[in-house]
Amino acid sequence: MIYGDAPEAGKTFMQGCPSTGPVTFESVLAEKCQIPISGTVVRRQAVINAGLFDERLAMCDDYEMWLRLAFHGARITYYLNVLSRIRIGRPSSLSSSKSKMVAAYVNILSIVKTEWNLSAERQALLAQKLREVEALLALELGKELLRKGEFGQARMQLEKANSHLGRRKLQLALFGLRFAPALTALTVKKWERLMESLT
Repeated sequence: MIYGDAPEAGKTFMQGCPSTGPVTFESVLAEKCQIPISGTVVRRQAVINAGLFDERLAMCDDYEMWLRLAFHGARITYYLNVLSRIRIGRPSSLSSSKSKMVAAYVNILSIVKTEWNLSAERQALLAQKLREVEALLALELGKELLRKGEFGQARMQLEKANSHLGRRKLQLALFGLRFAPALTALTVKKWERLMESLT
C-alpha cells in the first residue's frame, strides 16, 4: 500500500503499476510486469548468478537487476495481495525528480544495448523501448524548462518528445509556445495543470 504526500497515496502498487502475464525479460522491458524493490524477496544465489547489482548506477539499479535476473533465466513471480507499505513523495528522495529517474532509465537501457549479448529480436524490442523512454525524458525536461520560463528550450524538448509520442495536448502546448510566447509567459501558472496532464 502506498502512503505519503503524493497523488498515489491510498492505492496499491498494483493499481498504479499492474503486472500481467508471466515475468520474462520481454515483459519487464515492456513494463507489463513491474517489480517494487520495497516488496521483493530474492534468493541470494540468483543475484550472485546474475552478477550482483551494478554499482555504476546511482538510480534505478533495482530495475536493471530485475532485467538481468530475467535475462539469466531466474524464475520471477508476483503476488497480488498487499504485503507491505511504501512511502513516496518525500522531497529529498531519489525518486522526487522525474527527469532524473527517466534519465537513469535511459542510461540503463543504453548500457543493456551496448554491453549485453542480446538476440536480434530482443535488440529490436530494446531499441523501440529506448526511443520511447528518450521521448519521455524530453517531455520531462520540457516541462521543467516551462516552469523556469525558458520557452525556446522548452519548445525544442517538447517537439523532440512529440515526434515520438504524438500527443494532442503536446501539440497544443507547442502551438502556444510557437505563436504566443508572451501570452504564455503571462499565464505560466496555468501551464502547471496542463503539464501534469501531459504525463
